[in-house]
Amino acid sequence: MRTKRLMAVLLTTLLLLGSIFSNVSLAATAPSISLDLDKTTASVGSIIKATVNINGISNFAGYQACLKYDPSVLQPVYSDGTAYDSSSTPELGTLLQKRYSPTEMASNELTQGLLNFGRTYMNLDGYKSSGVGENTGSIAEIYFKVLKTTPTTITFTDSAALKNAVTGTMIFDWSGAQLTNYSVAQAPSINGSVASSTPTPTKASPTTASPTAVPSPSPITGSGVVASLDKTTAAIGDIVTYTISVKDIAGFAGYQANVKFDPSVLQPVYSATEPYDNSSAPEYGTLLQKRYSPTDMAANDITKGTLTFGRTYMNLDGYKNSGAAETTGSIAIIKFKVLK
Repeated sequence: MRTKRLMAVLLTTLLLLGSIFSNVSLAATAPSISLDLDKTTASVGSIIKATVNINGISNFAGYQACLKYDPSVLQPVYSDGTAYDSSSTPELGTLLQKRYSPTEMASNELTQGLLNFGRTYMNLDGYKSSGVGENTGSIAEIYFKVLKTTPTTITFTDSAALKNAVTGTMIFDWSGAQLTNYSVAQAPSINGSVASSTPTPTKASPTTASPTAVPSPSPITGSGVVASLDKTTAAIGDIVTYTISVKDIAGFAGYQANVKFDPSVLQPVYSATEPYDNSSAPEYGTLLQKRYSPTDMAANDITKGTLTFGRTYMNLDGYKNSGAAETTGSIAIIKFKVLK
């Protein structure tokens, strides 16, 4: 019951991004958002990959978008062929993947051919304090199964859920401000001309950050949870990596944990120059990374040496219906800088 209430609160919050982020600012350049297709000719049963890309959006921190398609011609599916439901969110792009509590939402109307979805960093203070803003790359990937070879389109479109939208899109920066000065490039028609489309701007290829190396956890006998370290001897200034893992947890879907440390000896950090604050969540492990709306939380007390955090799938029905449960792997990675 508590999880359902939290889901309702999160969805309400995200659907009202337009009223929460009430300050509207104009970006200094002419950035863009586009919908790009991997093919424009496809036979019945073929899959078309649609990617939402942004280019030159300074300090990009979140978005909401609405896509319109013809449900008699196209069916949204995941890359493994699983059909979308009303709460399905797109597969992730290269952006909004960092540790600042990314949260996603979706409220689709499949019979009407509308996908309404978004993703945002919730820990905007931590993101802004890092000084490293995202600006160019992919933000969502959606696959469409072709049901008919009739000429058709997939387009950004305005909806009642989008407040002050720019052609079916809303974009926010790390100050929580809604940006408006950007162009929107629609995708070309599929299987023949339906309507004129806006040319897709040339974009620099997005770069993907190298993944964090995950130390091998200590063996677990039977099912359970284990914490492991990459080293047990370290000098001042060294980084010790602390990894929490689970083994054989049937249908694993979420967790919450509390970690105690001595703040006079150890400092939790993301890097040598970026310490945790009271809302910092750990770096990800190998689990809870799929498309079922994973959501983080953290309520730390750094001065007392306690980290309280968790991560869970919010779309539990979609996860359960997939029949592919996660059971074993790492769930959180915390780095500690040695002070003494």
